[in-house]
Amino acid sequence: MIKLHIKSIILLFVLYKLIKPQIKNNILVRHHQYQYFIKIINNKTVTNCNNVPPEHSCVPLKPRNWGTYVVAPSYKMNACAIGKNFSTMLIAMICYLFNSKKFKNSKHLFAHERWKKRSCIKKNEGNTFEKISKKFNTPDGNITKFINNWNHLVIIRHPIERFISGFVHFCVKQPKKTKNKSDCYECYDDIVCFVEKLYDDIQTTVATNKWASLHLMNHFYPQSWMCQFSEYYNKYKIIKYSSEKEGTKQFYKEMTNYLKDINIPENKIEFIKKQFLIKKVPHSTIDSKERNIYMKKLEESDYIKDMLTRIYYSDFIMFNFEFPELKHYEDSIRVYSNPQNITTSISNINNTIT
Repeated sequence: MIKLHIKSIILLFVLYKLIKPQIKNNILVRHHQYQYFIKIINNKTVTNCNNVPPEHSCVPLKPRNWGTYVVAPSYKMNACAIGKNFSTMLIAMICYLFNSKKFKNSKHLFAHERWKKRSCIKKNEGNTFEKISKKFNTPDGNITKFINNWNHLVIIRHPIERFISGFVHFCVKQPKKTKNKSDCYECYDDIVCFVEKLYDDIQTTVATNKWASLHLMNHFYPQSWMCQFSEYYNKYKIIKYSSEKEGTKQFYKEMTNYLKDINIPENKIEFIKKQFLIKKVPHSTIDSKERNIYMKKLEESDYIKDMLTRIYYSDFIMFNFEFPELKHYEDSIRVYSNPQNITTSISNINNTIT
């Protein structure tokens, strides 16, 4: 009996040693089986969101009927700012165009703007097209004129790059003494814990209409839910931002061309270009060792990539981003490439953007 007990302890210890590295490295961290539902696109294996069981469903589009809008009425310019999408610099740029003289006299840098102490706080802002129209467009607040006659801008980022930027900023680099536990679901720097709780949280919002904190929504919820895209998608000029070197160059080029197209004076464009290049925002995660560590973790874990694809599925579709390739799924669990007789759980997002 004693020998049997000892053997049981040894067996448990061996099993613990086998699963501990998975926990430590955040790769396929959960002990239960994880099922992959896949498809092939351009010879790449990616997540399949069609005809999958509810527990593996991709998050559908759920429009949020408001956004964070900042305006420069002199140029009929309205921008929707999304967290982790160059938002600090965008809000500062629009503030400068709203009152250039006052902004320059303050000697502020775009990169030094702070959300709670932004230079144009409550002066050029609103949270719906309707409110912006009434406040800044015409005395009668004609929404049709505002929609058709103003220039509407939004900056979009690859969903996974945006997620990593937010996670490293708020959950990894931010000092624990100033960190709000609820900002990261009390997962701290455990990326798998955070991804799983984010998925559950967003699916709860879909099912119950109970929304998360403003912080979580602005920085981690799908971009496609924001900015009233379900109503005004075709009215926006969409510029894609990337923190990668070549992507940043292309972004600055597109932004400069856009400002020229809407007749922003050349001297103001030059001022804006200099502000973009002077300094990065203090909370930027670009080139940080922490970002590199978590990007590597993500690349090595099909579990994380699959979960993020399911969370941000509507972003990938609406903004035409490529799905991340799954490379290691065959080493792990059961795989379904053509699941049958299971109810479809994804809305047809294409109806929103056509």
